Amino acid sequence: MHTAPSFLLLKFFVAGFCFHTGMALSEMMRRSDVLSLVAEPKNEHDPRAVRFDFGDMYVGYVPRDHNTIIAALQAQGEPFKRKIVGVHFQAET
Repeated sequence: MHTAPSFLLLKFFVAGFCFHTGMALSEMMRRSDVLSLVAEPKNEHDPRAVRFDFGDMYVGYVPRDHNTIIAALQAQGEPFKRKIVGVHFQAET
């Protein structure tokens, strides 16, 4: 059985983290926790929008300048591992 190689595709801050439930969830989030990616093709602001969820809670979005490649790969059914590498409250998103 062939296993796909693992590599870092992108690293960025979650857009809108401070405006959604991210701040409330930040105490529960730990390094290496996995976030779910949810495509939002009907998003009125950006049809390539990709949302992050932590469990069943909405956290924020893949930044617009990074979402094109993720939305395209997701549409093709590519599997992703997405891990929290840290929480930075002063990050600009």
